[in-house]
Amino acid sequence: MPSIVGSSPPLDTTHNDPRTLMVQFLTEAIEADVPEPHAITLVTVDSSNRPDARVLIIKDINENGDIAIATSSKSAKGNQLSNNPQVALSWYCTPHARAIRIRGTASLADSDVSKADFNARSVKAKAIAMAGTQSSPVPPGTNRAALIDEMASKLEETGDVDTTEWQVWLITPEEVEFWQGAKDRNHDRLKYKRTEGGWERATLWP
Repeated sequence: MPSIVGSSPPLDTTHNDPRTLMVQFLTEAIEADVPEPHAITLVTVDSSNRPDARVLIIKDINENGDIAIATSSKSAKGNQLSNNPQVALSWYCTPHARAIRIRGTASLADSDVSKADFNARSVKAKAIAMAGTQSSPVPPGTNRAALIDEMASKLEETGDVDTTEWQVWLITPEEVEFWQGAKDRNHDRLKYKRTEGGWERATLWP
């Protein structure tokens, strides 16, 4: 099986900071109709210092280059982010043979940002978040669908919800690596590292 099947757009290696290139990679994936281009893998560390990974959705990349994600404060990743904000992110786009690796620190966004994100969800998505605790076991015999439907009916009557459990986290990158694959294995790799004076940029050996 071939290791690389995608075809990459031209790579611009002149940017002084990684945000522009991150947005470019995502935008070109969106414009090419790549399925779920905003899906990314988040890696956290649990209380036993074991890494934990899952795929979630990028909510935003703000003007500072911080990457926004969202979760319940009671979920596994919510607890892990609270206990150890050091995280890693990994994004891959098969059609473009491109990847982004990020190491950084997570911090909570303002509560109004979290509230707005929660209330932008569909009624059913909000009901699922409120009817049970994310990542927790479902008790045997529980009619999950009935609980969700009951909560959805309540939410349709109440409108916007003010919940402290739903949180938006901002991940501030400290290191960002861009990888663009080549079928001859002579890949392009560009790494940015944050310093006191700005971003240090280096080209890496394939």
